[in-house]
Amino acid sequence: MGTTVQIEANYFEGNAERMGYPRFRGRTFLVGAGEMEAACRTIIGGRLKR
Repeated sequence: MGTTVQIEANYFEGNAERMGYPRFRGRTFLVGAGEMEAACRTIIGGRLKR
């Protein structure tokens, strides 16, 4: 087992292809959880308050 820094570096190296955030944003993909959380809050909250 390596140090925490080495473990994290290995993670980022192994997942670099999935972390192309500038490319995703350029294609108008949402990369944060905020929009999804807001949508869930709005939809589910509205249904529960009926």
